[in-house]
Amino acid sequence: MASEVRHIFFEESELVRALMKYSLVKKRPLEFKDIKGVIVNNMGSVSATMMVKVISNEPPVKIEFSTPELAAALVLFCNETGIDLPRKGVKTLNVDEDQVYMTIIVNERTIIGGNKMDRLTRKYANMGLTKKSG
Repeated sequence: MASEVRHIFFEESELVRALMKYSLVKKRPLEFKDIKGVIVNNMGSVSATMMVKVISNEPPVKIEFSTPELAAALVLFCNETGIDLPRKGVKTLNVDEDQVYMTIIVNERTIIGGNKMDRLTRKYANMGLTKKSG
């Protein structure tokens, strides 16, 4: 059965925009001029730390974004910029050097009653069951 695997790579500027938008949605708005950088963490799971300097003579503050928060920010970014994401695809975050990318796997096979069936087969199998029982 056909499967699709996609990788969407995000530039650092896109990552910053995604995290800024996510912060705005969560009612913790950040000013672009205050952002001093983003550090991608890949210690077992992918997360991000944004360095924000609000007060000029103070060191930057670290704002942590967990894996689910980072994933939500990137999905929001994709939706707002027109990057198509399959709803039923399995999405994972990965890091290649310092660049974050999302892997999306869409596989039509599902398991029904212990048997692997694709969606089309399942549809016609269910129709057959409906006709026999009616």
